[in-house]
Amino acid sequence: MLDRGLIAEDKFIAEDAQSEMSYAQKSALGTMNSELKSGRLKDADSRRDAKLVRQVMDEAWGLTDEVRGYLTKAFGEDGAKTLRDGASTAGTPIVSPHDFAVRYTERVTDPNKGTVKDTNLAVAIEEWEDASYPSWGSGSELEKKRRSFQIRVQKALHDAQPVVITWDVDFNAMESGEGELQGSF
Repeated sequence: MLDRGLIAEDKFIAEDAQSEMSYAQKSALGTMNSELKSGRLKDADSRRDAKLVRQVMDEAWGLTDEVRGYLTKAFGEDGAKTLRDGASTAGTPIVSPHDFAVRYTERVTDPNKGTVKDTNLAVAIEEWEDASYPSWGSGSELEKKRRSFQIRVQKALHDAQPVVITWDVDFNAMESGEGELQGSF
């Protein structure tokens, strides 16, 4: 986000904006896997050609000419420019993380009481911390680590803060058989 910013889904891929599942994402993943395995990006030299990589990604995502134009205007034809080194989102629906307002609770001085902070997404990204669910250790040691993690999540929720959870999605694990579970993981 610090390099490329944000764009509303309906501005990027309008067809996916009202859908629970991103069929464009599934299609793009399949196309990119194919291009990397045996297509235009199968060797290291082709993957170093930023203009080719950008072209393949635009095609894989099925981006409209309008969206391609936004990306080119902001980041150049080869996508080499970033918001950290002079790219501009002016005239596009892309939002810089410096222009995206956020509010969250900090527990700086008192671990039991938070204070509200108004800032922007760029600052928040630098200040927020990742926390992984403990999966190492054994017995009571592992239980303590997991409980500590759960307490941290509970404090965030008590502070009315969102707890962003990232799942690694493997579309190969999606249920494809008939019935009510079709499309689930």
